[in-house]
Amino acid sequence: MSSKANNPSPPETMHGSQDADAFTYLVGFFGLFTFATFLFLLLFSPALSSVALGPVFVPSFAVVALTAALALPFMRRFQAFFGSDRGLSITKAAGMACTCIAPMGLLANPLFIPATLIVAFGVMALGFLWSLYMCRFSHIALAKLLSFAIILAAVISGTLLFNEPPPATIFTMMALGAASWLSVLNIKGLTRLDNLSISPEDCVRRAITIRVDRWTYSLIGCDLGFSLGLAHCLMGSSSDEVVTSADIAVFCIPAIAVGIVLLASHTRFENTLESVSKDYLSFAFTLSALSTFCLPGIGKLVGLMLLLAVSFLQVVILINASIEFIRFEELSPQWYMAEEAFVASGIVVGTLLAWTGMFGLPSLDGCFYATCVAILVNTFAQTFINEGRFPSSDQTPLVLESTPREYVTETESAQDVDALRGEVWVKSVNHICQEYNLSPRQSEILKLLANGRDSVYIENHFCISKSTAKSHIYNIYRKLHIHSRQELIDIVERNH
Repeated sequence: MSSKANNPSPPETMHGSQDADAFTYLVGFFGLFTFATFLFLLLFSPALSSVALGPVFVPSFAVVALTAALALPFMRRFQAFFGSDRGLSITKAAGMACTCIAPMGLLANPLFIPATLIVAFGVMALGFLWSLYMCRFSHIALAKLLSFAIILAAVISGTLLFNEPPPATIFTMMALGAASWLSVLNIKGLTRLDNLSISPEDCVRRAITIRVDRWTYSLIGCDLGFSLGLAHCLMGSSSDEVVTSADIAVFCIPAIAVGIVLLASHTRFENTLESVSKDYLSFAFTLSALSTFCLPGIGKLVGLMLLLAVSFLQVVILINASIEFIRFEELSPQWYMAEEAFVASGIVVGTLLAWTGMFGLPSLDGCFYATCVAILVNTFAQTFINEGRFPSSDQTPLVLESTPREYVTETESAQDVDALRGEVWVKSVNHICQEYNLSPRQSEILKLLANGRDSVYIENHFCISKSTAKSHIYNIYRKLHIHSRQELIDIVERNH
């Protein structure tokens, strides 16, 4: 990642994302790869995917999601503890034991659910520490790391699942968990932990559009849970004893495809993938879900893989966006991770929907009816997601893009902008930031906007995604109750 030579950013703004050397990237890639492979083996293994409780099969990923939905809010409740040195030490020790030892219990049916619960705590602890480490990287650098890690993890996990019996898979998971933990043990020396001490009040003030984002989180989780549940139901109905190449490919090929798409989009198309996938999430889900039932033969398998790819892609984008949000808004990671409980809750709901449809009726009709319900849920939630988006350029042209020539008047000339600078200008902007209770990051962006900078400059200056830059600009304008750059200049002049 080359830095922007013409637009240098303060070191504290980037949290070291421009100072990352080759060793830092290597550690990040190795940790993400081992962590992703561990999760893929847990989620995709036919032998570990579910446990029988009487006539009902409980999927392991649903147990993990339910545990996360109940446990993650406690990280916010005890935010100070998890941010302390003692809390980090306990998190490392307990998480390592949960990830590296507890998987042995997955081999015994009576211990399957307790062991899955313990493994879930280890996954959350490891994910929390890796989220701290990933804050070092810019949006695009993290996208590349995630892409390569997911592709390699899908290939390796698919190979292992097809060739290894369940006991060997378990021991491989334990080794991968240990490797990932060894990579992150020295995290205090490798990354900045300043965000751990940020108060809950400051986090609430800095977290923009958090309520609207919960609709997105819940829907993404619901789609993922439904897709995994449907895949396990349909593939499990085809062969109860023998693991075929189709059983493995239906999970691994979508993961590989997601890694390739993410890598290509962030290399050539910047961040358009994020906004497009969010705008058309309901449409993509509907198309792929119906294809699973409407297409004949191999088409059903293709539709199922497309459904999983859509769900996986949303989760990866969400992970990348969440890390960027924590880094750029300077939020406490343990506070923000509580929001991921909405994703976990959505996974539980989606899984219950898929498995209720499968076992509610003796044929595939139940799955089809459940799919129709999932489509209706997506359509309903999409309306709230669209309302929470930043406005399109035709709604607020002066906010989101460079000011077109036809909007520039003599009052907006460079002479008027220069007149606002200096000591009087600084006092005026600082007064606006205090009066409207802007966060530190919003205050920085406001100063750039008052200097005539646009979203493209802000995106490059802070090394953030296009949607993040536009969302911040929109929320600043909303707080100030203005709609154009001219109104911004006017409000600065009034506060002289």
